[in-house]
Amino acid sequence: MRTDRLMEARRRNRAPYKGWVLLTLGSERVRAEGCDLSMDGIGIELSSALPEDAKLVSEFVLPGITLPLELQGRLVWSDPASSRAGVRFERVDPGLAELISNFVAGRL
Repeated sequence: MRTDRLMEARRRNRAPYKGWVLLTLGSERVRAEGCDLSMDGIGIELSSALPEDAKLVSEFVLPGITLPLELQGRLVWSDPASSRAGVRFERVDPGLAELISNFVAGRL
């Protein structure tokens, strides 16, 4: 598949997400701002760099959901020039996966 088709498919499977994201790396807690959300992960903006491939827990809320979602993941890319980074989720609980799927599809 061509790169432009891959990028378009990636965009369709993501939804804009604006809100806080709390990242926990061991005993360190870092606040970030969400950019977009997919079934696989979340795009964030950070004020300080984090080590790539770092294992972390991301915590954020979805519209209409009172409790924060808490997902284990890994920082898979970062761009210091734009302060953006990407977290890939690992082992997503089926109930949380359904909530994220509904958000990405515009049903929340």
